[in-house]
Amino acid sequence: MKKRSKIPAALLALILALSLAVPAFAADPGVLTRGGFLSALFVLNGDPQTQPQQTEFRDVPAEGELAQAVRWAADSGIVNGYGDGRFGPEDPVTREQMAAMLYRSAQAQGKGFQGAWMFLLDYPDAADVSAWADEAMHWVVMKGIVVGTDRGLEPKALATEEQLNLILDRWQSALSDTERGDEDTAADVPGIEGVPILHEEEFGGVYICETIDGFNAQGFLYGDSVRVEFSNGYLLEDLPYYNGYYTLTGEPLLVAYPGYPYIKAAINNGGDLFEIAGLTEEDTATVTLQERGRYAAIQDARDIHYSDDRAAYESDAVFANFRSVRAGALREGVLCRSASPCDNQHNRAPYADALMNEAGVAFILNLSDNEQKIQKYLSDPGFASPAFLSLYENGSVAPIALNMNYGSDEFKAKVADGLARMAETEGPYLVHCTEGKDRTGFVCMLLEALCGASYEEIVDDYMITYRNYYGITEAAEKDRYDVIVESVLVPMIRSLSGDDGTDVRTMDLAGCAAQYLADGGMRREQIAQLKERLTGA
Repeated sequence: MKKRSKIPAALLALILALSLAVPAFAADPGVLTRGGFLSALFVLNGDPQTQPQQTEFRDVPAEGELAQAVRWAADSGIVNGYGDGRFGPEDPVTREQMAAMLYRSAQAQGKGFQGAWMFLLDYPDAADVSAWADEAMHWVVMKGIVVGTDRGLEPKALATEEQLNLILDRWQSALSDTERGDEDTAADVPGIEGVPILHEEEFGGVYICETIDGFNAQGFLYGDSVRVEFSNGYLLEDLPYYNGYYTLTGEPLLVAYPGYPYIKAAINNGGDLFEIAGLTEEDTATVTLQERGRYAAIQDARDIHYSDDRAAYESDAVFANFRSVRAGALREGVLCRSASPCDNQHNRAPYADALMNEAGVAFILNLSDNEQKIQKYLSDPGFASPAFLSLYENGSVAPIALNMNYGSDEFKAKVADGLARMAETEGPYLVHCTEGKDRTGFVCMLLEALCGASYEEIVDDYMITYRNYYGITEAAEKDRYDVIVESVLVPMIRSLSGDDGTDVRTMDLAGCAAQYLADGGMRREQIAQLKERLTGA
């Protein structure tokens, strides 16, 4: 890749002269002013010509360098002033004000966030960032333009001359990272070309037949933005490359999920990209780097891992993510959830099997497998789940092989069919998928809502899984906890209503859950029977 040069010395000298404090701050010559910093930004943008006219701010002169800079910035949406007709050119500029001006200037050039960008600002004072500067601060932190000190982000602290050169140089670098064809050669840009593809049918998506290690060896990094083009002409641009499903529901990504045989292009909790793109397995894929590190901050915030070693957990129940669900009017012990008691890819199956046997489970709703996969587990010489085997042999296991597109008609129909079968049998019941996390989380949320659970009860139960696997609790990591709730669980709850704008804290959870099941094909009497089995009423 081309190496970017620093800001030329002559230009830097001009910027410094423009941006240092006016006499009001002579006692602290290192302080930058709002007008000075904006003038420096104006120079870096090439002194755009503006029409000579009075600015909209009463405290900015009609003529001169500052007047031109303010007119340009106001016309470009970079500055709004204080809202009372003043810009405050002689006021010192804070770090969050500086971030806002840098970000808006980038947006004026067609840069900035595109689509969803929710991620954590992992600093102790992140909550101190003003609402109007929040998006800007996320972007400048993600791009490495502004970094924290040993005290945090310090959004209200005054920007200084010492920070200026470094910040402006980082800002220019961040913008040039998104320019394509600026002396870079094709050989310098990571990429793979004409790679065979496969239809990943379980969750829906496209396996691009390059191993994760092989793809990363080409120079790709988690958090990069990539361009994926298929030989049939279907194109995906600015696709985040993650090692987990970190986009919001319905957003596409390229994912290198641990355990996958290849990298995969998919829509998170959405439709089957293979079918949407009109692909066949005769097509091929070409993947190239679009922007280095564009989504690195999201990758860092969401990149959490767990161990498959029992010794790393405090109990068998925590390791197997096994528990009796307690929410709403659910009878104690009637509904259990866990990792898989039959699929031992994460070493948890024997533990889940023993715990469900101890709990007296009489019926299993298996969300992850079909009959063919179960037969594969049973034929493994290491299979060690006798309780599962006994229930399976007497017909008390319902495998419904869900993907995670919980808004689709197919998903609803499979859930409704599985729960109708469950309602025909006395409990206790076990609901599980592979990890007992996402698909299990959705179905348990649905049942909890049907049985009168509150939003808070649903959140509490769902987040036990993140405590079990990752040690994440609201008390210890509130920001990360909140991001998981808002970006993963809340869209699940909203899907019950079919309205993305629904307030999940006030919606009729029980009514929406019943309607969801009815939309999937459950009859009213089946829903009533299911509820009676679970609540005893």
